[in-house]
Amino acid sequence: MNIKKCLYISNNKALIRNKEMIRVPEFDNLYTEEVITDTNRVKIYIDFGIVCYYVGIYNLVDLKNAKDKIKTYTLDFYLNKIREAKNNNQFINVAEIKLVELSGASKKEVQELIDYRQAWYDRKEKEEQEKRIKRELEEEEFVENKNKELENLVLAAEQAILNKQELINKNITIYKSKYESNTLSLILYMMKRYNINVPLKTQGWINQALYSIKYNKEWGEYSYMYYNTSANSTVFSKYLSQLIKEIQNKHLKTNQIKNINKEEYIIWKIQS
Repeated sequence: MNIKKCLYISNNKALIRNKEMIRVPEFDNLYTEEVITDTNRVKIYIDFGIVCYYVGIYNLVDLKNAKDKIKTYTLDFYLNKIREAKNNNQFINVAEIKLVELSGASKKEVQELIDYRQAWYDRKEKEEQEKRIKRELEEEEFVENKNKELENLVLAAEQAILNKQELINKNITIYKSKYESNTLSLILYMMKRYNINVPLKTQGWINQALYSIKYNKEWGEYSYMYYNTSANSTVFSKYLSQLIKEIQNKHLKTNQIKNINKEEYIIWKIQS
């Protein structure tokens, strides 16, 4: 066992503590604080003389295979690596700054590294904020476009009913966000929009069994078609009648408003 002054990071702080260390076999400057076997991965420190510097977790077999390369990992090598990271706008951690300080660098250089690290975090935070805002705007635009598509689909469905055309009960998707949505059938969605209180059992039937609604000229009323894999609903006709009535009333009110506006416009033209 060797007592070594070790530099490492804990809770985002650079700490220097004396530790009982074990020298890694076949290396003069590599140490670990763990029991060594040939295959396990252990925390590795490089002894720079001024301090044992933690460099990561490695497999001992891999270390031995890279023995010649590891010999070049001197204090100067790491100091140059840290300075190059600063020049290339790369991340520098608190232990690297402490290593530069322990190497005898000037207070000015150490402070520049501290300021650089803070500026790096500030820049990254700004970039992340810009990405987040862009992502939120894209999601809002996505939902808005989907809602417009849905609104156009419902208006077309209502017009089909007013024109006494067949309306297929296809599935539609309602988006609360880009990643949160709900799929149900068109006719059930329209009933929900008009606040028609349909029992859950009948809602399930509309979603799964109903194929279409169609105006029957012989009967003078709307009928419906459903898949023969399901039984007929004994109550759906009642809710269908409510839906058609609501759509007709809406259409009637819309036309009345249009006619009123048209009359007001004519009066204004006469008066002007």
